[in-house]
Amino acid sequence: MGIVKTFIVVCLVAASGCRFDPRASVGNNRDGNLADVIHVHKDARLDGPDGNQQWIDAHVDAGIDSSVDAQFVCQENAFSCNGNEASLCKNNTWLSVGRCFLGCDQSSRACLEPSNVDTGTLGFDENQLSGLDLPGGSTVLIHTDSGQIDDQTGGSTIRHADNGHIRDGVAFYRKQVQGSPDLGIFVFDHLTVPAGTVIVFTGRPAAVFLVAGDVSIVGTIDAGAHGQDPGPGGYKGGDASHASTEGGNCRGQPGVGTNACSDLCSSGSGGGGFGGPGGAGGALSSCNGQTLAAGIGGAICGTTDLVPLHGGGGGAGGVKVAGEDSSAPGAGGGGGGAIQISARGTISLQGGGGITVPGDGGGETASGGGSGGGAGGAILLEALAITADSDFFLTANGGGGGGGDCT
Repeated sequence: MGIVKTFIVVCLVAASGCRFDPRASVGNNRDGNLADVIHVHKDARLDGPDGNQQWIDAHVDAGIDSSVDAQFVCQENAFSCNGNEASLCKNNTWLSVGRCFLGCDQSSRACLEPSNVDTGTLGFDENQLSGLDLPGGSTVLIHTDSGQIDDQTGGSTIRHADNGHIRDGVAFYRKQVQGSPDLGIFVFDHLTVPAGTVIVFTGRPAAVFLVAGDVSIVGTIDAGAHGQDPGPGGYKGGDASHASTEGGNCRGQPGVGTNACSDLCSSGSGGGGFGGPGGAGGALSSCNGQTLAAGIGGAICGTTDLVPLHGGGGGAGGVKVAGEDSSAPGAGGGGGGAIQISARGTISLQGGGGITVPGDGGGETASGGGSGGGAGGAILLEALAITADSDFFLTANGGGGGGGDCT
């Protein structure tokens, strides 16, 4: 007879622990003797009470020791990736965390999602998406307020305006963000910008491209400001003699105008801020022995992670000389736009191409102080792999201040 033990342990290797039942009976070996302690590993073979062999895999028949069936499914708080779906174990049950748009990372126990966007609220079906393969050598205009995409060179519409749906294989959603510009969110299966093609934008929302596959950019994406008007997600430049009506602390402030100076002049206005403070305008120190303070630049108002997503602040308009009919100050420059590209595959930035989000310079002034330039904007790229050739460019330059003209 074998040595009688006081308990039997039946435990899967993957289990977090084994339950002890003091009432459990000791099973018989095939020779009729009482069994020693049994350690069961996954796929191990175990003799049952009737002498037949049983296979132990993910399910252990506990009837051989306590007549109670016990099923092990998963370890508490275990994290699992199944393709792009993430699951978490709670109470021995796998619960779906949801679809991970940028993929599921088992090693970091993370469902990878784009910045600034909750893709679970968008509701698109990836199987209905098509890629955006733009024609070579063309200018493509993207409307971030309506979702329309036009081939201006070929005179055709690639995607028709439609908010909240997949149209022409591309999904579009306009989302409001508290305290920041709206987002114009485009969703593609893949994105290709060939050599010689330039993407430009119209509309105030920042541009967000979500791509289920790869991104290849050989052409140019230009989300810069144009004069007083900002790029998508940027802030407008101020009117003559005024700061911008938007942008909060990002906006530059106007200089000081007077008609008390012998040269009938005004101090310069400040530029917009974003990643750094905006430049101050020029002070005027020759106003009959007095100094007219310069307009201050906008404050740092962006974040290093670009959450929330927005562009640069606008410069203030030049200041008119009071009582001088010929004084015609220029408007402030608009801030550069904001663009985000988040891809599940690889973002490939190839030679000769580029992404640029410049602020524009302040407008010219006749008989008055100079206007402020707009700050550069934001570029956010997210992917598990990003490759870039040495001659690919990423630029977010601020605009220069407008020249003053004092007489």
